[in-house]
Amino acid sequence: LTISATNNTSTEPRTTTLTLSYQGAESIALQVSQKGGEGLTFTLNISDVAYSSFILQVLPSDNSKRFYIATMERSLFEQLASDDAIFESEMERVRQMAEGAWLSFSEMLESLTYKGEKWQAFNNLLPETEYVALAVGITSSGTRTSNICYSYVTTPAEPTIDMDFTIDVSEYRHTMRVTITPARKKEAYVWDILTKAEVEQVMAEKG
Repeated sequence: LTISATNNTSTEPRTTTLTLSYQGAESIALQVSQKGGEGLTFTLNISDVAYSSFILQVLPSDNSKRFYIATMERSLFEQLASDDAIFESEMERVRQMAEGAWLSFSEMLESLTYKGEKWQAFNNLLPETEYVALAVGITSSGTRTSNICYSYVTTPAEPTIDMDFTIDVSEYRHTMRVTITPARKKEAYVWDILTKAEVEQVMAEKG
Protein backbone atom coordinates (compact mmCIF):
# COMPACT_ATOMS: atom_id res chain seq x y z
CA LEU A 1 0.00 0.00 0.00
CA THR A 2 1.50 3.35 -1.06
CA ILE A 3 0.12 6.63 0.26
CA SER A 4 1.20 10.02 -1.09
CA ALA A 5 0.71 13.47 0.41
CA THR A 6 1.12 17.04 -0.72
CA ASN A 7 4.34 18.85 0.13
CA ASN A 8 4.53 20.24 3.65
CA THR A 9 5.11 23.93 2.90
CA SER A 10 5.46 24.73 6.61
CA THR A 11 8.76 24.60 8.42
CA GLU A 12 7.00 22.71 11.25
CA PRO A 13 6.26 18.98 11.09
CA ARG A 14 2.64 17.89 10.75
CA THR A 15 0.98 14.68 11.92
CA THR A 16 -2.22 12.81 11.19
CA THR A 17 -3.87 9.47 11.90
CA LEU A 18 -4.48 7.01 9.06
CA THR A 19 -7.03 4.24 9.58
CA LEU A 20 -6.57 1.13 7.45
CA SER A 21 -9.61 -1.09 7.01
CA TYR A 22 -10.16 -4.36 5.19
CA GLN A 23 -13.21 -6.56 4.99
CA GLY A 24 -13.07 -9.30 7.59
CA ALA A 25 -10.09 -7.76 9.42
CA GLU A 26 -9.71 -5.44 12.37
CA SER A 27 -8.98 -1.81 11.47
CA ILE A 28 -5.55 -0.44 12.26
CA ALA A 29 -4.81 3.19 13.18
CA LEU A 30 -1.40 4.55 12.22
CA GLN A 31 0.18 7.81 13.38
CA VAL A 32 2.04 9.45 10.50
CA SER A 33 4.36 12.41 10.84
CA GLN A 34 5.64 14.49 7.93
CA LYS A 35 8.77 16.57 8.34
CA GLY A 36 8.64 20.30 7.78
CA GLY A 37 10.53 21.81 4.92
CA GLU A 38 13.39 24.22 5.36
CA GLY A 39 11.48 26.93 3.49
CA LEU A 40 12.37 30.57 3.13
CA THR A 41 12.69 32.87 6.09
CA PHE A 42 12.62 36.66 5.87
CA THR A 43 13.82 39.73 7.69
CA LEU A 44 11.27 42.53 7.34
CA ASN A 45 12.26 46.14 8.02
CA ILE A 46 9.65 48.91 7.99
CA SER A 47 10.59 52.56 7.62
CA ASP A 48 9.25 55.98 6.58
CA VAL A 49 5.85 55.36 8.16
CA ALA A 50 3.43 58.17 7.20
CA TYR A 51 -0.32 58.58 7.60
CA SER A 52 -0.98 56.98 4.18
CA SER A 53 2.18 55.00 3.37
CA PHE A 54 5.24 53.10 4.57
CA ILE A 55 8.29 51.43 3.03
CA LEU A 56 9.06 47.73 3.46
CA GLN A 57 12.50 46.16 3.04
CA VAL A 58 12.49 42.37 2.53
CA LEU A 59 15.66 40.32 3.04
CA PRO A 60 15.10 36.63 2.12
CA SER A 61 17.30 33.86 3.50
CA ASP A 62 17.85 32.53 -0.04
CA ASN A 63 18.21 35.07 -2.86
CA SER A 64 17.52 32.44 -5.52
CA LYS A 65 14.01 31.70 -4.26
CA ARG A 66 10.89 33.53 -5.41
CA PHE A 67 8.62 35.30 -2.93
CA TYR A 68 5.47 37.40 -2.76
CA ILE A 69 4.84 40.46 -0.58
CA ALA A 70 1.68 42.32 0.40
CA THR A 71 0.00 44.35 3.09
CA MET A 72 -3.48 44.15 4.58
CA GLU A 73 -5.33 45.61 7.54
CA ARG A 74 -4.52 43.75 10.74
CA SER A 75 -8.21 43.12 11.47
CA LEU A 76 -8.57 41.11 8.23
CA PHE A 77 -5.25 39.35 8.78
CA GLU A 78 -6.38 38.09 12.20
CA GLN A 79 -9.79 37.01 10.88
CA LEU A 80 -8.12 34.73 8.33
CA ALA A 81 -6.34 32.95 11.22
CA SER A 82 -4.10 30.48 9.32
CA ASP A 83 -1.26 30.72 6.79
CA ASP A 84 -3.32 28.73 4.28
CA ALA A 85 -6.30 31.10 4.58
CA ILE A 86 -4.11 34.21 4.32
CA PHE A 87 -2.28 32.84 1.29
CA GLU A 88 -5.48 31.82 -0.50
CA SER A 89 -6.97 35.26 0.17
CA GLU A 90 -3.95 36.88 -1.47
CA MET A 91 -4.01 34.51 -4.44
CA GLU A 92 -7.69 35.30 -4.98
CA ARG A 93 -6.77 38.98 -5.03
CA VAL A 94 -4.10 38.25 -7.65
CA ARG A 95 -6.67 36.38 -9.75
CA GLN A 96 -9.06 39.34 -9.58
CA MET A 97 -6.27 41.74 -10.55
CA ALA A 98 -5.38 39.50 -13.50
CA GLU A 99 -8.98 39.49 -14.73
CA GLY A 100 -9.19 43.26 -14.44
CA ALA A 101 -5.96 43.70 -16.43
CA TRP A 102 -6.83 41.05 -19.05
CA LEU A 103 -3.82 38.96 -18.02
CA SER A 104 -3.43 35.32 -17.06
CA PHE A 105 -2.92 34.42 -13.41
CA SER A 106 0.71 33.43 -14.07
CA GLU A 107 1.42 36.69 -15.89
CA MET A 108 0.04 38.78 -13.05
CA LEU A 109 1.82 36.68 -10.43
CA GLU A 110 5.10 37.08 -12.31
CA SER A 111 4.82 40.87 -11.93
CA LEU A 112 4.15 40.57 -8.19
CA THR A 113 6.92 38.16 -7.14
CA TYR A 114 10.60 38.84 -6.53
CA LYS A 115 14.01 37.36 -5.78
CA GLY A 116 16.72 38.84 -3.59
CA GLU A 117 16.49 42.01 -1.52
CA LYS A 118 13.34 44.01 -2.23
CA TRP A 119 12.23 47.51 -1.25
CA GLN A 120 8.52 48.21 -1.64
CA ALA A 121 6.46 51.33 -0.91
CA PHE A 122 2.83 50.78 0.10
CA ASN A 123 0.64 53.83 -0.56
CA ASN A 124 -3.00 54.95 -0.31
CA LEU A 125 -3.37 53.58 3.22
CA LEU A 126 -5.78 54.78 5.90
CA PRO A 127 -4.48 56.99 8.72
CA GLU A 128 -4.50 55.67 12.30
CA THR A 129 -4.90 52.08 11.09
CA GLU A 130 -3.02 48.89 11.99
CA TYR A 131 -1.55 47.03 9.01
CA VAL A 132 0.39 43.82 8.47
CA ALA A 133 3.27 43.65 5.99
CA LEU A 134 3.91 40.05 4.90
CA ALA A 135 6.25 37.96 2.77
CA VAL A 136 5.88 34.33 1.70
CA GLY A 137 7.81 31.95 -0.55
CA ILE A 138 5.96 31.02 -3.74
CA THR A 139 6.51 29.13 -6.99
CA SER A 140 5.83 30.61 -10.41
CA SER A 141 2.59 28.60 -10.53
CA GLY A 142 1.32 29.96 -7.21
CA THR A 143 2.23 27.23 -4.70
CA ARG A 144 3.27 28.36 -1.23
CA THR A 145 6.79 27.25 -0.28
CA SER A 146 7.26 28.78 3.18
CA ASN A 147 5.53 30.00 6.27
CA ILE A 148 4.14 33.52 6.09
CA CYS A 149 6.49 36.03 7.73
CA TYR A 150 4.85 39.25 8.87
CA SER A 151 5.35 42.46 10.80
CA TYR A 152 2.86 44.98 12.22
CA VAL A 153 2.81 48.70 11.48
CA THR A 154 0.38 51.46 12.51
CA THR A 155 -0.08 54.58 10.41
CA PRO A 156 -0.23 57.86 12.36
CA ALA A 157 -2.99 60.45 12.23
CA GLU A 158 -3.15 62.70 9.20
CA PRO A 159 -1.34 65.95 10.02
CA THR A 160 -3.32 69.14 10.19
CA ILE A 161 -2.25 72.20 8.23
CA ASP A 162 -2.24 75.73 9.64
CA MET A 163 -3.69 77.52 6.63
CA ASP A 164 -5.39 80.90 6.19
CA PHE A 165 -7.67 82.05 3.39
CA THR A 166 -8.71 85.40 1.98
CA ILE A 167 -12.32 85.31 0.77
CA ASP A 168 -13.80 88.08 -1.37
CA VAL A 169 -17.51 88.09 -2.19
CA SER A 170 -19.25 90.42 -4.65
CA GLU A 171 -23.02 90.30 -5.15
CA TYR A 172 -25.01 91.14 -8.25
CA ARG A 173 -28.78 90.72 -8.11
CA HIS A 174 -29.40 87.01 -7.50
CA THR A 175 -25.81 85.86 -8.05
CA MET A 176 -22.49 86.22 -6.28
CA ARG A 177 -18.85 85.95 -7.22
CA VAL A 178 -16.59 84.23 -4.68
CA THR A 179 -12.80 84.53 -4.88
CA ILE A 180 -10.78 82.33 -2.50
CA THR A 181 -7.05 82.91 -2.08
CA PRO A 182 -5.21 80.33 0.09
CA ALA A 183 -2.10 81.37 1.98
CA ARG A 184 -0.41 78.14 0.88
CA LYS A 185 -1.20 77.80 -2.80
CA LYS A 186 0.19 74.26 -3.22
CA GLU A 187 -2.05 72.73 -0.53
CA ALA A 188 -5.37 71.13 -1.49
CA TYR A 189 -8.59 72.43 0.05
CA VAL A 190 -12.37 72.20 -0.32
CA TRP A 191 -15.00 74.91 -0.14
CA ASP A 192 -18.78 75.22 -0.04
CA ILE A 193 -21.58 77.75 0.44
CA LEU A 194 -24.03 77.26 3.31
CA THR A 195 -26.97 79.24 4.58
CA LYS A 196 -26.80 80.82 8.02
CA ALA A 197 -29.28 78.22 9.30
CA GLU A 198 -27.11 75.37 7.99
CA VAL A 199 -24.02 76.83 9.66
CA GLU A 200 -25.86 77.18 12.97
CA GLN A 201 -27.02 73.56 12.71
CA VAL A 202 -23.50 72.29 12.06
CA MET A 203 -22.13 74.31 14.98
CA ALA A 204 -24.90 73.00 17.26
CA GLU A 205 -24.12 69.38 16.29
CA LYS A 206 -20.44 69.95 17.12
CA GLY A 207 -21.43 71.40 20.50
